[in-house]
Amino acid sequence: ERRRGDFIHRVMFFVEEVGDDFEDRLLKINRRVKEENLLDFSEVEIFDRIISIVNNNEVSGYFKTAQNREIKREQEYVDFSGNLFRMDRVVIDPFKVTVIDYKTGANQGEKYHAQLENYMGILGDIYRDRSVAGLIAYIDLNEVQTVR
Repeated sequence: ERRRGDFIHRVMFFVEEVGDDFEDRLLKINRRVKEENLLDFSEVEIFDRIISIVNNNEVSGYFKTAQNREIKREQEYVDFSGNLFRMDRVVIDPFKVTVIDYKTGANQGEKYHAQLENYMGILGDIYRDRSVAGLIAYIDLNEVQTVR
């Protein structure tokens, strides 16, 4: 299950934005990750789950091009204590920063919320002039939860 989760995270790393040719690009990304990791997960299952989550109304806007938007994927950030954290997707807009964390498998509620709250605190310290939001994208469940 962990290897499958790592595989999906790696595929999501290559997803910057969703456009008209996204399905074709996703197939190529999936094959690339498969070759790079020598893993063989169901292409159809993973493809369908990723298509569903990036088209989920609560998160789809963060996979679209926007003026003055910067996207960071698998970006490392350091807190004031020197601890290193790798965030799955950080969307930096002129007035708002949104961190999106991908999860596979079951919803583990408070554990994941605490992780996102920590990420949001780190980003709030860095981007003091912007509001910070957090989303947990449960890829297998096609659910998105907002963390405040």
